[in-house]
Amino acid sequence: MNINQNARLTPLDRERLAKIIEGGASFTQAAVVRGVRAKTAARWYRRFKAEGADGLIDRSSRPESPRNPTPHATCDRTRDEC
Repeated sequence: MNINQNARLTPLDRERLAKIIEGGASFTQAAVVRGVRAKTAARWYRRFKAEGADGLIDRSSRPESPRNPTPHATCDRTRDEC
C-alpha cells in the first residue's frame, strides 16, 4: 500500500481518530488529540462509518475519465486511438 508521504495521518491513525470520536469525543476534541483540523476528523470518521477500515486507505485524486475527451470523429480523422 502506498501511503501519501505528505499525509499527517496513516490509515491506522485515522482508525484511532474514528474510535476516539466513537468513544464520545467531538470532532474538535479528537482533532486536537491527533493534530488535525476538525473538518479532517469529520471526513475520516464519516468514511470509517460508511466503509469501515477500508475507507481509511488513501485514494487517488486522479479523475476516472478526462473532463473533455477527444470526440470520436476527431479520433477517426487523425487515426489515433482515443
